[in-house]
Amino acid sequence: MILARFRSEQVGYWHDVGHAQVQENIGIARHRELLEAYADDLIGVHLHDAVRLDDHLAPGQGDVDFDALRPFLKPEHIKILEVHSKVPRENLIEGIRYVRELGFD
Repeated sequence: MILARFRSEQVGYWHDVGHAQVQENIGIARHRELLEAYADDLIGVHLHDAVRLDDHLAPGQGDVDFDALRPFLKPEHIKILEVHSKVPRENLIEGIRYVRELGFD
């Protein structure tokens, strides 16, 4: 309803990858279905991984199928790594390498 009422270049859908995975893990919504439903309004993503209910992990360190995001993420979309400060530096560096290999930079 919000997107329909306030549609503009300044208002869009922001997909939080790790939170979407947690929602899927507990049966609220399917990750892919959210992307499919809001693909035309997508402006950016928070990239982080999740294991069960634990999120904000470095990409590639959890259950998120990042490869499945590829059809939805375009060069013009904003991509932000959103990892917890508890993530070891080495995992963060590997996560950055991982998303770059997927073409998300």
